[in-house]
Amino acid sequence: SELCNGGQCCSGKGSKCCQAPPPAAAAVVKPSSEPIFPRELKGRVPAALKLEGPLCTWYRPTTLGQLLGLKAEYPDLKLVGGNSEVGIEMKFKDAGYKHLAAVTHVPELAEVSVTDAGLQVGAGITLSKLLDLLHSQIESQLPHRTRGFAAAAEQLRWFAGRQIRNVGTLGGNIATASPISDLNPLWMAFGAVFTVVGQGTGLREVPASKFFLGYR
Repeated sequence: SELCNGGQCCSGKGSKCCQAPPPAAAAVVKPSSEPIFPRELKGRVPAALKLEGPLCTWYRPTTLGQLLGLKAEYPDLKLVGGNSEVGIEMKFKDAGYKHLAAVTHVPELAEVSVTDAGLQVGAGITLSKLLDLLHSQIESQLPHRTRGFAAAAEQLRWFAGRQIRNVGTLGGNIATASPISDLNPLWMAFGAVFTVVGQGTGLREVPASKFFLGYR
């Protein structure tokens, strides 16, 4: 309580000067109510970022052209999707990456299309979204066309945990090229083809069976 009357509490003398004010009325929250997402943020267009630090510089390109330009300028640029692998390398393996680029805001890497030959999936799509996509195709197509989708969905079901699948990307898993990967052996068995691109090199198609040259 706040003291008054020369530092002496006077509440005992019938005064209310030392009594705390009543608590503010709190809004009643119903269990079924959802917080309202700010309308202003729904239409926000993310901007490209460059954050310089004492150990490294972090970039966030917003177009594929910007990303390719950064890779051409900094050949050692490390691409980061969910940071589930790069973060471990930097924290526990002393990987001194000087330039990092987040691919999370490059729309070209999040595109998905269904063709007569199968699925075309951007490298930036998360594993959780890939799993949802596979399930939707299994439900909408004939079984003989989705046997590979079913095998990949079954593997993804046991892939890490939901938190990792929510941020980890398809391209990150492929590029890590770990021999214990749950997915890369499937892409080779399915005859998957990877489309790669560099600044000034154009698009190239590389079969999964010829993409992996060694351990990581």
